[in-house]
Amino acid sequence: MTTILRMPGEPGHLTLPALLLRNAEDHGERPALSWRDTVTDRDTVTDRDAGGARDAGGARDAGGVRDAGGVRDVGVPGVVTGRASVSGRDAVSGAGGDTSGGVGGWRTLNWAEARRRVAELAVGYRSLGVRRGEIVLLMMGNRPEHWLSDLALVHLGAVPVTVYGTAAPEQIAHIARHSRARFAVLEGPSEVARWEPLLDDAAARLEKLVVVEAPDPVGTGLQTGASPQTGTSPKVEADPPVEADPQAEVDPPAKADPPAEVDLQTGADPRAKVGPPAEADPQAAAAPQPSADPQAEATHQASPGPHQASPGPHQAGTGPHQPSPGPQQPSPGPHQPSPGPQPGAAPQAKAAPPTSADPRRLSYAALAARGADGYACDPEVFEAVWREGEAGEALTVVFTSGTTGDPKGVVVSHRNVLLNAVALDAVVELPEHAAHLCYLPFAHIAERMLGLYLPVFRAGHVFLCADPAAVADAARELHPVEFFGVPRVWEKLAASVRAVLARLPEERRAAVEAAGETARAHVACRERGERPSGELAAAFARAKAEVLDPLLAAAGFDRLVWAASASAPMPPDVVRFWAGLGVVIMDAWGLTETTGVATANGPAAFRLGSVGRPVDGVELRTAEDGEIEVRGRTVCAGYLRADGTVEPTTGPDGWFATGDVGRVDEDGFLWLTDRKKELIVTSTGKNVSPALVENALKEHPLIGQALVYGDSRPYVVALLVLDPELAPAWAARRGIEGTLPELAGHPKVRADVEQAVARANARLNRTEQVKKFALLGEEWGPETGELTPSLKMRRQIIHAKYGQILDGLYTL
Repeated sequence: MTTILRMPGEPGHLTLPALLLRNAEDHGERPALSWRDTVTDRDTVTDRDAGGARDAGGARDAGGVRDAGGVRDVGVPGVVTGRASVSGRDAVSGAGGDTSGGVGGWRTLNWAEARRRVAELAVGYRSLGVRRGEIVLLMMGNRPEHWLSDLALVHLGAVPVTVYGTAAPEQIAHIARHSRARFAVLEGPSEVARWEPLLDDAAARLEKLVVVEAPDPVGTGLQTGASPQTGTSPKVEADPPVEADPQAEVDPPAKADPPAEVDLQTGADPRAKVGPPAEADPQAAAAPQPSADPQAEATHQASPGPHQASPGPHQAGTGPHQPSPGPQQPSPGPHQPSPGPQPGAAPQAKAAPPTSADPRRLSYAALAARGADGYACDPEVFEAVWREGEAGEALTVVFTSGTTGDPKGVVVSHRNVLLNAVALDAVVELPEHAAHLCYLPFAHIAERMLGLYLPVFRAGHVFLCADPAAVADAARELHPVEFFGVPRVWEKLAASVRAVLARLPEERRAAVEAAGETARAHVACRERGERPSGELAAAFARAKAEVLDPLLAAAGFDRLVWAASASAPMPPDVVRFWAGLGVVIMDAWGLTETTGVATANGPAAFRLGSVGRPVDGVELRTAEDGEIEVRGRTVCAGYLRADGTVEPTTGPDGWFATGDVGRVDEDGFLWLTDRKKELIVTSTGKNVSPALVENALKEHPLIGQALVYGDSRPYVVALLVLDPELAPAWAARRGIEGTLPELAGHPKVRADVEQAVARANARLNRTEQVKKFALLGEEWGPETGELTPSLKMRRQIIHAKYGQILDGLYTL
């Protein structure tokens, strides 16, 4: 199990801010957050007096980071022949295998600096009018402004909600109306264009947009062009003066809800509202207000010295961390939403916006500057506000990616997250303060846990990868000790390695295959819970040192101790491929409603193809129809209703019906079959699991994606998509040229795919066998609508888009 650091209290009673304080006190000099330097000339950016981000390529005092040199981009052919030298290991420093930012081009905040930035931003958002319990929407990539803003809002008791950057305007409108959010924090002009219409939509409550606008080289509100001598922001002429939120002063107090029963599972009121309260925050007046001069705000200089927290217990509201004497207001209770149109109502025009510079937009730099001013004047306001939080309160709302219909808002509490973190660390074996490569969207529960909450829990190190397409390059550079990818990511990575291996001379490819057989035998022995024989252990050690480690080093995976997947069934051939490289992908299972992982494989006990056993604190059972049901304190409180109340997800006995179908074997491992709603029932009444058939089809390297169809039909058919990486390489070796659509129509390509379908059918029962198929040359993705942002298939959209082709397969 992973070593669990000092807990400032029982995990079920803690909040995330208490752990961030612990990190600043106990691990303040350890790296917390790194991101790519976006400044053209890195030498023009210097350290900030207030403990700002430092260049990871230069020396730092007190256990900081030194430039250890870049990692060479080593090709697999060179590795196999032994001609390549890999410097990736030399770029790793720190105890426990922490990659501490020593690779050039990364900027880093340590935990003390990160907490200071979070505190300053929290004061900035509070002065804007953000209040406890209300939702604030975020649409940004994986960049420091996103990570820091999320934690800042959590410290205020607000509820940060990330919206997928690929969301369509109608999906954005649904989330904005349903959440009743007044504020949205956006990355730049392309996001603003999709959100601005909602400022004039009477069905939404959106009042102000905070815009990052340009990449921030320091990650704390200082945008490109900051003075290298002073660390001050450039003047922002376009920003109007920023005033306190007038709405917070004029809204009349709302009547309180009548007493409600307490949810015994979460400790929260099941009828508690999540959303903007109608009355002003009584402590908001205590926050120092910014100057009315927009240039004064934009040219703010950070105050020197990080805030030092006094030692002692971290229990909220107890111990020597009490704020300085003065009136302290209790946290506001549930409030009825102010009267107004409900989400889904016909849009009504609001008052026309001003024709000059729109005061409803504010730059992130100005907000950060005002926060730094306010925090410097009175840091105890920040310390008092976060201590009002309770473990049962909402930490975030995660809107599901919506494979069918509108997204649902899943309300996740501090308690859900921290109990899940404890359960995960009992299964996973990671070094202390392990680094994580963060590239999936924060709108997904997996990256929220892995890239935000778990690093705070573990005092880990997050490397933000702003471009998901660059994750393979980042892995080659950083050599992470842990890596998580949904099945499609592992498939794409495997396809890339296979494409390179296919170009090797026969004798070199044979050496890799022989090493792979040894690795698979070693993995099979571990899977059975047996100790490998001395002969097998020695053979695996040789194969690993001479062939597999150099091969993995070229991909950046030579230091992996935890490789994992979840979100959808993993194709068996992909699992076997990586096992042949000595990498065991520990498949897990869970949903947003279970705060991510509910079952997991681990190094001590795993079954390839299964999704593991229930983690600590989770009960599991299957209903008569095979549907998986779970119960435990990591199951969320419920779904956000449009009026701000929460609809419970569980029945009276606490069991949550997941919608997934599966079985539990005699050793307690869960094996998934499919989504209950996606099971195909043919016209003869036979059930077919589409995922089972699709994974069998995708075992052939030419087939990158597959969809099986046949509900209420006499037999099963399939749409097959050529793999965009392996198909061209396969064709080139056979002297075939052309684009992917042209290859899809080539008779030799189709003949090979027909053989692949025949081989898959040979392993399936008669009902599951694919009778006809159509071969496509256009890859499906989130941008074209066939996949969700988390890379799950939107079957109904594919059915509609290719309806004529599917119908044709039954008439030919």
